[in-house]
Amino acid sequence: MLPFLKKIRQQLVQENRFSRYLLYAIGEIFLVVIGILIALQINNWNEEKKIRNYELKMLRELSNVIKKDEGYFGSMVERLQQKGQAVDKLLQFRESNMAIQDSINKYFQVTRYETLFQYNSGPYGSIKSSGIEKISNDSIRTRMVDLYEFLIPRTEKILERLEGSNSKEEELMESLTERVLIDRNGNQIIQRVITDPQVIFKPDFLHFIQVHKSNTYVAQSRIQGILPAMVHLDSLIQMELSLRGDQ
Repeated sequence: MLPFLKKIRQQLVQENRFSRYLLYAIGEIFLVVIGILIALQINNWNEEKKIRNYELKMLRELSNVIKKDEGYFGSMVERLQQKGQAVDKLLQFRESNMAIQDSINKYFQVTRYETLFQYNSGPYGSIKSSGIEKISNDSIRTRMVDLYEFLIPRTEKILERLEGSNSKEEELMESLTERVLIDRNGNQIIQRVITDPQVIFKPDFLHFIQVHKSNTYVAQSRIQGILPAMVHLDSLIQMELSLRGDQ
């Protein structure tokens, strides 16, 4: 209690002026309540500021991850396109009766390109564990959940199923190729190659090409389907950061 207020209260008590003392007591209680409310409001402001700072931090991290994953998925699409084009070339060789071994092996090796589906869900996982509601923008929140809870997981499951059919591809490849030792940049490696160019006219070769072409097309279309959603989400994040003066 402030010294001058304490002195006033003592004086009123000594003078037996009850009505004024009562008014003083009410005023004192009022001041205490006001002080408590101000303290609570300041505390609320500080908590809100922490939440908004955390939100901006996570939006920046999410944007960085989206850009990196978008670039990686783009490179996957390019590689799958190369695989698809190689398959078309091999089919052309078969249809035109062009059994040129070097050309066949060149495009056959392209079909063996590996594509590993992976992405970084770290920032989204952090947001989810701390509370999705901390992202105040409804559009960002909706698009973010749709991307990481539906689009990406669904694509991942489809690609996993395609991986399961690779055993048939491998089985066919075993019957169509031989392991040979080749020199690559001074290093000796073992690689499967087609040693008999006439193999492209066998039914097993056509089956191999058909399975591979189908799997490549599905994988490419699924990954391409994710990219627009990623671009849209990142554009929403950039707009939000710009509006909040965080650019």
